[in-house]
Amino acid sequence: MIKRCLVLSLLAASGLAQAQFYGHQAPTNHVAKEVAAEQDAEEAPVALPLPPVETALIPFFVSAASPHKFLIDGNSLAIEQEGVIRYTLVILTASGAQNISHEGIRCSTAERRTYAFGKSNGEWTRARSAEWLKIREAQVNRQHAALYQEYFCPGGVIVSSIDEARRLLRTGGDKVGGTPGR
Repeated sequence: MIKRCLVLSLLAASGLAQAQFYGHQAPTNHVAKEVAAEQDAEEAPVALPLPPVETALIPFFVSAASPHKFLIDGNSLAIEQEGVIRYTLVILTASGAQNISHEGIRCSTAERRTYAFGKSNGEWTRARSAEWLKIREAQVNRQHAALYQEYFCPGGVIVSSIDEARRLLRTGGDKVGGTPGR
């Protein structure tokens, strides 16, 4: 067993040395970060929408366990060429607070991103960190999982149009859905 480990270690070191000798870069966290940055660079610049108006808000079901009300501004929906659906999310908490955020979901990777937060005066504040995060299933605050599975990415595939997204929001979505965090 020790011999096998030693041989495997030597082979791995040899491959790394050859890659460096021939000018190939060995995979590192730095390279992974560069690839992620390239993917983000491919995303179209985000123009923030107008503040949500009450008549355009579409409520959607998240969970019976959540005391909050979740709404999407139907006017803010946009499907981008790079396979990202953008939207404004409004959360009305049980205590009466209102949280507004402009976000995106990348269906192909089951990831979400927050671009900006809405202020009470109708202005936007850009998010400090706009990194893509894996969508995870949760008990109560599962709004991103619900949007991914049932409304924007049923079966893990992005909806074909904004009208389809609005229809799914209004009719309760596609209960088959995809699985976030694959």
